[in-house]
Amino acid sequence: MQVLKGIRVLDFSTHLPAPLGTNMLAQLGADVLKVERIDKKDPIRNQMPGATDNSKTYLAVNSLKKNLIIDFKNTEAQIQLIEEIKNSDVLIESARPGAMKSFGLGFDDVKLIKPDIIYVSVSGFGQTGALHDKASHDLNYLALTGVLSTLKDENGKPILPYSQIADTAGGSYMLIVAVLTALLNKKNTNKAQYIDLSIASGIAPTIALARGIEADGLTKNLRGMFTGMLVNYNVYRCQDKKWMVLAALELKFWHVFCDGIGQPDWKKNSYEDLIRSVPKKAVEDIFIAKTQAEWTAFAKEHDCCLSPVYEIGDVATSPYIQEKNLFGKDCFEFPFVIKEG
Repeated sequence: MQVLKGIRVLDFSTHLPAPLGTNMLAQLGADVLKVERIDKKDPIRNQMPGATDNSKTYLAVNSLKKNLIIDFKNTEAQIQLIEEIKNSDVLIESARPGAMKSFGLGFDDVKLIKPDIIYVSVSGFGQTGALHDKASHDLNYLALTGVLSTLKDENGKPILPYSQIADTAGGSYMLIVAVLTALLNKKNTNKAQYIDLSIASGIAPTIALARGIEADGLTKNLRGMFTGMLVNYNVYRCQDKKWMVLAALELKFWHVFCDGIGQPDWKKNSYEDLIRSVPKKAVEDIFIAKTQAEWTAFAKEHDCCLSPVYEIGDVATSPYIQEKNLFGKDCFEFPFVIKEG
């Protein structure tokens, strides 16, 4: 899927959010050159314990790019960078606000070299505002936008997600949207375009439905529905200590599940009856009697929104992942395909 073939991207970004996005741009056919300072390479190369310069962690978000490691302060290197900018369509950076300008690589500097450049600055809170220069990570964005409040344990304590939700949804994917939007807009203008992309702002739309529920005054009831109140929308432990997700939110799917396990009396016509009449412990006892593999086989026979919970180390064996070929050699394959005709 080479829809961006011929587009050249100069990538100064580091860590996860922007590099993952630029790697996916490469999957779409863009020619991406990752530029790193010789005195301060991308920290993700060796930030994790035991990681090396070309670790799987680094390659997961950089494997499809060419690489240029140079001294930004060296005169010859600066001349080389100018030539790279002249030959690029897009420049992406994720440094602290003002850092690129200190190297003579700010937007105003670059557009003098490349008058129609698309320049994207990816940062935690944007280039302006009270938080623009504050250090931050995925957990900060989740907390400040309300997303983390939707992830709580049975005691109401927010849960720390192992995956980087804000970095990817608010950073990586929004970066792709920003670049593609600017490339389309380039048809209307020959001028340079500057994009100020805030990861925190990018993740905010993920709670659009939750805020709607809050505004409608339904939070008390619906929050419980999505956070463990319902036996038909929950996570259950199996005999082999693995887990299954039952997301039979519509009662018709719950009824399919009840018929499949031989419990027709558990079928109810309202959530109120379901909550009142079917104890979670009884459903837990049903699940603990079989292994995850047995429940997975059950799910194939009964269309009731039942799925196994795969661990990170085992997810590559997921039939869905294999069927869609989502794991490449070092990185994820692009998550959609385009077919012409």
